[in-house]
Amino acid sequence: SIVDLFPPEAPYPIRVEFADDTVYSLRYFHPETQRSINHIQSTQLLPDIGERTLTIDEFIKNIDIPVILDNVRLPITYRLLIGEGYDFGATTAFVGDLSMFRDKLAQLKQYRVFISGVGDEIDKLHKLFPDIEMVSLPIEEGFILHELKLAVFTYYDIFGKKRVRPPSHPYQSVGIPIDDMKCLHKGDYVVHIDYGIAQFDGITNIEVEGKRYDAFLLRFRDGDRLYVPVEKMHMIQKYSAPGVVKPTLSKLGSPLWELRKKRAKSGIYKFMQELLQLYAEREMLKGHAFPPDTEWQMELEASFPYEETPDQLYEETPDQLKVMEEIKRDMLVCGEVGFGKTELAVRAAFKAVMAYKQVAILVPTTILAEQHYNTFKERLARFPVKVEMLSRFTKSREREILAGLRDGIIDIVIGTHRLLRDDVKFKDLGLVIIDEEHRFGVRQKERFKRLRKEVDVLSLSATPIPRTLYMALHNIRALSVLETPPPGRLPIITQVIPWDTNLIRRAMGFELSRDGQVYFVHNRIETIYVLHDILKRWLPDVEIRVAHGRLKPKELEKIMLDFHHKRFPVLLSTNIIGSGIDIPTVNTIIIHNAHMFGIADLHQLRGRVGRGDVQAYCYLVVPKSMPSRARRRLTAILKHTELGAGFKLALKDLEIRGAGNILGREQHGYMNMIGYDLYLKLLEEVVHELRGDRVVEHEPKITLKVDAYFPDDYVPPELKSGLYRRLNEIKLKSEVDTFEDELRDRFGSLPQEVRNLLDVVRWRLRAKREAMDEIVIGDEYVTFRKKGVRRVRKR
Repeated sequence: SIVDLFPPEAPYPIRVEFADDTVYSLRYFHPETQRSINHIQSTQLLPDIGERTLTIDEFIKNIDIPVILDNVRLPITYRLLIGEGYDFGATTAFVGDLSMFRDKLAQLKQYRVFISGVGDEIDKLHKLFPDIEMVSLPIEEGFILHELKLAVFTYYDIFGKKRVRPPSHPYQSVGIPIDDMKCLHKGDYVVHIDYGIAQFDGITNIEVEGKRYDAFLLRFRDGDRLYVPVEKMHMIQKYSAPGVVKPTLSKLGSPLWELRKKRAKSGIYKFMQELLQLYAEREMLKGHAFPPDTEWQMELEASFPYEETPDQLYEETPDQLKVMEEIKRDMLVCGEVGFGKTELAVRAAFKAVMAYKQVAILVPTTILAEQHYNTFKERLARFPVKVEMLSRFTKSREREILAGLRDGIIDIVIGTHRLLRDDVKFKDLGLVIIDEEHRFGVRQKERFKRLRKEVDVLSLSATPIPRTLYMALHNIRALSVLETPPPGRLPIITQVIPWDTNLIRRAMGFELSRDGQVYFVHNRIETIYVLHDILKRWLPDVEIRVAHGRLKPKELEKIMLDFHHKRFPVLLSTNIIGSGIDIPTVNTIIIHNAHMFGIADLHQLRGRVGRGDVQAYCYLVVPKSMPSRARRRLTAILKHTELGAGFKLALKDLEIRGAGNILGREQHGYMNMIGYDLYLKLLEEVVHELRGDRVVEHEPKITLKVDAYFPDDYVPPELKSGLYRRLNEIKLKSEVDTFEDELRDRFGSLPQEVRNLLDVVRWRLRAKREAMDEIVIGDEYVTFRKKGVRRVRKR
């Protein structure tokens, strides 16, 4: 038997394997892949040891012979204990004024000066101050010891902000085991590539000619049934499409399905040809070569108050805007809200300004414009960069702002579609940043097409795009994907609760008692004011306002803006807040009738809270009885609250939206027609055809004369479909070996049926490689057939 543990002091969770009452094996494993990392001899379960004191003497000892304590994996907070007998002087807070800090360094010429930091702080500070010694010790504030002529400064001393650092574990999140993501559940809609849309009716073990194997049972229209052996599972894909919940089942034997596929492929072909033409025209246009990073650019990046995610470090200023290339760039940065898109936009805009170019930032709403304006103003406050906003909020200064853009006085302007009017003229526009492009209207999108031929364009999207689409489009359009959640975020505590006056009132009261704000989501406009009256009776002294899509735009905007500025504490709203503004003071969300929301909607709504370092709460209010599918959705969202896990959980739904946002409304129709996965498969085929690649997928017929399946007493039934799907996605023999190691690691030694199953995959790969027509796998021999030629191999 196997028991998994995750002690707080351990770098990874620990898998303990028992043989009866004896510990047979101890090993670390990765929580996302579920794979063992390495064996260990022993482990101790320790209590949290709290705060650790670091004395001046210890510090001096450490800097004489630098010791990196940053890698200690214990939950320790370090602080300095100032001993007696030292002439101690505090360091100055420079609040990002590097010229002031350099003046201070000049005064300390006779001192030994160190800068202390952890993680990527050291690299950033070393770029700015290459002549100063760096030491990696996790202390918050520096000090000066006049007696020893020693001065130590920290990142906090220099920039005036404590950086949010990641947890001590070397990965960002505890994710969902891969199988859970791929599992099919009874009742799910699926697409059979040859026969169309059906409903999955479970895995059944069947016997053919005395041999047993598992098959996927599919139900089509009029009750027709089809058994699909697991070795042909590559023919089945889970049906998903934008906004479609219940597709029409196909009729077995009908020619309509083939006609649908042909029509969809024809539409994809036309779309991709147009896209290729557009970007080919762009590549011919002469662009602006952005210069290498200046010292100010490094200073801006070093002053970022958070630890960068690996994605941000890799992307930097999006592909450095292809620094030295003189061609027009059009780049899309995708990533969930809070994953660092805005910071990349700040750096890209600053780089353009350093090249004496102007930057326009287009956002879909006035509130978002104000939020971005405040962010850019704060990040660029210590640089001679003029940032302005053009929206309804600045109507009184409109003439002055337009003149500033025309004369080149304004470097960066942030605004809504108002920026696209003909009276907005720039002296030298070099970069346009578009946030959430899909939320703009048709007329604005046509203007964006023209813009793309004139200047560099950077688009930001909060919905991720599927990897397949990424690979299909990355040679046509520059794409960048931010997948890592930000460090230092606390997981949102999520609870499913009944409609209970005391519970809900207590949850809201707790948030209000810590001077926070509350979202209360009710997705029916017809009854939202009835609920408003109920909440007012519960909390008579609390101001509660209502927001929904049928309000006049200006009225809705005022409510959202007042909430943003903390002018009232509780917002009762429909799910229009799902893709809204970032309000760090809102840390409780209550979702009424949560069972009626899709998993992606629940995930995005929950993501409205927990944007800062305060513990956030999400309450899912549900009735006592609800459909099993809804219960499963809620169980999933409840189970996977860790950062990044919810993102992966909702990824499929979010990807479909992301694909739709990039590909447009017409392509939505094709996705609905044949399902999202088959759409992507056809898209891939079309891209290969347009490039002139010759791709021939050969799939041999397989006949089994052995027992080949996962027995119920070896793999839990609920994980079977996920494992079978993964098996069918394997492309290389080495992947089969890795999969075998994983099975042994997770479930123990392999029974004969499972060994046979893995052999089937190995022989299938060989038959595909050698373009065989058929293979027959028996207990002792494997027979290959190709164009009438028969070959026999011993197993």
